[in-house]
Amino acid sequence: MRMPPENIVAGVQHSIAQRVAGMAGRNVESPILFTGGVALVSGMPAALEAVLRKPVRVAANPQMTGALGAALLAAGPSERIL
Repeated sequence: MRMPPENIVAGVQHSIAQRVAGMAGRNVESPILFTGGVALVSGMPAALEAVLRKPVRVAANPQMTGALGAALLAAGPSERIL
């Protein structure tokens, strides 16, 4: 039996969401902000919401959040502007 590609993608996304939820632990509290480039993948925020059973917001420019955090850490306390 051949599965439609969208069903395969949904299954992969659900599996990833379950893995993330498992790493986060049982006591995930709102608000939940999805960061990183994967947050831009269509259907991924919804998969995470379904597994966590809580609303998930996607950060503005989520693909930049890791780089921004690294830059702030590299700048050190005296150079921080935020």
